[in-house]
Amino acid sequence: MTIRRALLPAAAALLLVTLLAGCATAAPADSVPPAPAAAAPQPSAGEAGAASPPDSPAASAPAEQASEWVDWARFEVGDGHTSWSLPPGWTAEIERQVVEGNAEWTDYEGLVRDAAGTPMLQFIAIASGGQYGTDFSPCERPQTEVFESLPLGEQVAGGTAHAVTLAHVGGDGRVTLSAGVSTNDPEASCEPGILALYPEQYDFLLLQIVADDGMNPPTFVGFDEARAYLDTEEYAAIRGVLASFEYR
Repeated sequence: MTIRRALLPAAAALLLVTLLAGCATAAPADSVPPAPAAAAPQPSAGEAGAASPPDSPAASAPAEQASEWVDWARFEVGDGHTSWSLPPGWTAEIERQVVEGNAEWTDYEGLVRDAAGTPMLQFIAIASGGQYGTDFSPCERPQTEVFESLPLGEQVAGGTAHAVTLAHVGGDGRVTLSAGVSTNDPEASCEPGILALYPEQYDFLLLQIVADDGMNPPTFVGFDEARAYLDTEEYAAIRGVLASFEYR
């Protein structure tokens, strides 16, 4: 899976805005997810504790967990539309790039890190032209298991977005775990790892899990190991961030 962008060339002016979640104000109780415990295994380590998968892909809606979300802080990207909540100590560092000095071509990209500074999620929002997908067509759906598809409802304009978690077999034979906000159908897409939104302001928008390298999704030896990761405190925190996502 690659990101192909038709960006205008080098005259792009880079406006770097480092946005730290520690400066955010506490979110209201109806918009912030459950806080994780301190220590948790990293998704790229390939070691996850024994666990069982969620009971069903249809998980509890965010509002049902509101009483557990009060310790998290609300983070706003700065585009007037996009925000999510972060556990204590977590940060979001997002770069803002204005292409050719045109405010309508403003892109955002950066990482969400845990309290230890380890990348947990990647945020990308591209308005300067491009698409998110592979370099081949048509494609054949790989072996896939959808773990969860949590409706985000009115938190995202249009009301059709979900926080999706799934695993699929990659080209190297390992199992890739994908988790992110998406309007794509995880049960039918021939490229299940593509989890994205396509709001009016952007060509595409991503908020998705990454391994420790901050670039690629975590991979596991097999589906059992990927499924076991869902029971870790780290995944619980990542899931909470995704469940809190808003684009209005």
